[in-house]
Formats: sequence, structure tokens, C-alpha cells
Amino acid sequence: MPFTVQFIMNAITTRSLYRSCLREVTRLPYAYLRTFFRLKFRDDFTSLLATQPTVNDTRSVKLRRIGRELKKLREANDGNKKAFIRVLDTAYGRRGKLKNELLEPFLCSSVGKPPPLIPGVEKSRPPVYGPELTALHISPVSRRTKPLDIKSLAHPPTLSPRADPSSEEARLLGPLSKRLEVNTRWRFFANEAKKLYPPLHVETEIHSPKSEKDDVLSSPAVNEFMPAKGGFQDLGILEHLESLARRIERPKTRREKRELMKKSPDTSEENSAKNPQVFPNRFLKRTHLALLKRIPKLTYRSKGPDKPGKFDVSMPSQGVTASRIPLIDDHNMIWLQRAKELKDLSK
Repeated sequence: MPFTVQFIMNAITTRSLYRSCLREVTRLPYAYLRTFFRLKFRDDFTSLLATQPTVNDTRSVKLRRIGRELKKLREANDGNKKAFIRVLDTAYGRRGKLKNELLEPFLCSSVGKPPPLIPGVEKSRPPVYGPELTALHISPVSRRTKPLDIKSLAHPPTLSPRADPSSEEARLLGPLSKRLEVNTRWRFFANEAKKLYPPLHVETEIHSPKSEKDDVLSSPAVNEFMPAKGGFQDLGILEHLESLARRIERPKTRREKRELMKKSPDTSEENSAKNPQVFPNRFLKRTHLALLKRIPKLTYRSKGPDKPGKFDVSMPSQGVTASRIPLIDDHNMIWLQRAKELKDLSK
């Protein structure tokens, strides 16, 4: 066992490290973050205690990882913007285990399974891109990198041209192995899924054709197609994030502070002692705005209960800032000037 690991295990026991984690958790600004990290550390320490000492010393590896997470959490509580954004990404599924759990409903498509590429081999079925997953892949809002083309989903760019029996490569070098084709398709499916930002929930808008004003039905149960539900469905998490991003209070003047102290001096001192707040509202607003830019809003729209709908991916209204709006080019500027001239002529 290395000396550094032995020193850490001797100097900082598991119990004291757990208490240090809980102390940092209580410093987080609101209830959801405190609840999430309290449960996360509980699961981490449960796994740590259940790990038996082995030759590879897996327990010390987990202990060092928890120590690094504690260090990042302490930096976030001290006002480090980069560390606090990392805390938000972990708590809202932009990274880590929660991200995979939020993506899982969209990776398991409700569309029928395709036939196996190798007859009689059940595991040779290619991956299926459902309508929700397709909408996420072709949108720039829900991806870390450039969006995919729809043709890339049917024919991955990493797939050899020999997969097409009529191609020149297949004629010269022979057709591609079906097993290799299956592996290439699944590898592309898994790698591109890692680049997605999962939505927190799926909104459903089904318009009734009988109504004059196209009233939106509150329940999608009447539609034949039932879209997948997000991991935070109907919990109001996105609305809570938007409220944090838009809320910024005007700082109180000295006169207002003196009047507040005169009215309830004991209560104000007691609240400040119980809830030490190191995050100004401007800090919370900016960090949550940065978070909202990485949370896609998936909406299923249908013109009627018996009509097929489509999925739209957009960004929350609070996440649309000047940095996300592209600059206008010369071509579009000409169209805008022409539209303005036609509007003036119509007057």
C-alpha cells in the first residue's frame, strides 16, 4: 500500500470524512442540491464500506475519489464559479451516473425491433433510433458537438462502404462481415449517445380539432403514440431552474437595512446564523443560466388525438441569451431589408 494512501486512511477515518461531506452539503444554497448530495454521499459511503480490501486496493481508490468530490464541493461553497457549475451539472444530470439514468428512457425505443442482420442470431439486431432520440440527435441544442444528419443515423459514417453489396469496395474487396457491421452500428450508437444532453421531462401538446381555438388536451393518453417520459417528469424541476435564473433582487439600501433591523433584530440575526449564504443572487443567476443552456426542452406536438405528431427540441426561454443567437449574415440581411421595403410600400 502506498504511503500517501496509508496516511490518508490513518489520518482521516471514514466517519470523519462522511461528517465533512455532510457539513459541506448543508452549505449548499437550496433544498434540492442538499438532498441530492446527501443521498449521493450516503450511497458512496455505503459502497465504500461494502468493499472488502483486495490486492488492487479498490477501497482506497473509492476513498480518494470521495476526497476529490469533497474538495470540489468545498470550492463550490466558497464561491468558485467553475466548481459550482460542476456541482449543478452533477445534480441535474449533465454528467455522471444521473445523466445515464435520464437518457435510458430515450435509448429504449418503443418502435418495433428490426430483423437481425445475421439470420437466427437474436443479438445481431441493429440499434433503433426512436422519434425522441432522433430529434435529440439532429438538434444542436441537445448535443455537445455538431448535430447529426438523419442519413448518419441510418448509415453511420464509421461504417465501411463494403456494407453495401453494390458498392465498388464490396466488389473489389468482398462484402463486409455482418458481425463487424453490427458491432460498428452499436459502437456508433453508444458513442453518439454519450454526446447528448438528456431532457428533464417531455412536454405533450395535443390539440383538439373539434374546438375552434385548438384547445390543448392536458393528457396524452388519448393518442395512439405515447412519448417516453423523462426522469423528472411532472416534478417542476425545469420551472424551478428558470425561476432561479430570472430572480435577482435589488440590494437593500442602508435605510432599509436599518428599518429591517429595528423591526425584527432577533429574527434577522437568527436567520443569518442558521443559513449562512455565501452565494449572491447574481452568482446564482449566472450559474443557472449556464446550466439552462445545456438542458434541452423536448416537446411532442400533435394536431389531433388520432394524428401522428412530431418532436421539437428547443432551449428554455431563460437559456436563450445573446451568446446563443448566431450573428446575421449578408444573405439574411438582404432579405430583412427587402421585407422592410415591402412593408413601407404597403403603407
